[in-house]
Amino acid sequence: MIDTVGSAASAISPPPATIPVVPQVSKAQVDMHLLQELFVRIRESVPIGLPAILLIAYTHTNAVSRERVWGWLVMMLVLVGIRLGIAHRFLSRPVTERTGYRTWFLLAIVSAFCFTAGWVSCLGLLAGPDMDSLFYLRMLVLSALAAAMLNTQGVDIDRKSVV
Repeated sequence: MIDTVGSAASAISPPPATIPVVPQVSKAQVDMHLLQELFVRIRESVPIGLPAILLIAYTHTNAVSRERVWGWLVMMLVLVGIRLGIAHRFLSRPVTERTGYRTWFLLAIVSAFCFTAGWVSCLGLLAGPDMDSLFYLRMLVLSALAAAMLNTQGVDIDRKSVV
């Protein structure tokens, strides 16, 4: 009688060998992995804006002064280069030498703010006296870029590593 109760209890609970062992991960390791994913996304998403930058500059060359168009174009290309440079510099470092989470995160946030400010500046800097078709083109490009950037910021989970 005891054997039947004991065997029934062992049939209900899984054997200890099937319970996965989760390794201990520090907060710093998690932060660095999240930062790595952020910089990978930056490297993927920022070049999406290059054709849009060139389109906006090209369509506005005869609508507003060339100095304003060239100034905006150069500013945006410099900001693209800075963002890509920060991401490349972080990602090219060996994993063991990636320290200073707050500094890298601050660089990512400041560069994102400057890049966003550059895009928003085209609304006023390249604006003519009227709300013409170029205004709607600027709004369309900004909306499309915002959607593209949000879509590239998602995190993919590799199910093989989870199971």
